[in-house]
Amino acid sequence: MNIETSPDYRKALKEISKKKYSGVYGTVTQEIKNFFKEYSSFESIWHKTFMLFENDIVRVNKIRLENEMQNSGKSGGYRIIVLCDRRTQTVGLLYIYPKVGPLGQLDIPKDKSKDLVRNYKKAKLDKAVESLEF
Repeated sequence: MNIETSPDYRKALKEISKKKYSGVYGTVTQEIKNFFKEYSSFESIWHKTFMLFENDIVRVNKIRLENEMQNSGKSGGYRIIVLCDRRTQTVGLLYIYPKVGPLGQLDIPKDKSKDLVRNYKKAKLDKAVESLEF
């Protein structure tokens, strides 16, 4: 399985990871690593939780991650929007956001999800995606 990060994802993760939020979101990178250790196959990500939209070869999922610092389980944790491409066994990380805290968002609009997919496809063409390894 290949894991790629989009510019939108990296920008959002950078914001969440700022030092001023370390008391609220300080374990975000560890939570991401833990998730990909547990779900290490493409198929496990493809079939994971909440699907936003799909066709036969591409699926966009919203994955729930726990924020151990909030002690509220997955419901108060992070959401990662991912694109799974069956042709290449690639998981593209499109965006991440917390549900609670100073940067908390209840959800993202469906239009934004579609924009994230368009941005990711453009970033792939521009060679602006980065591989992620754990």
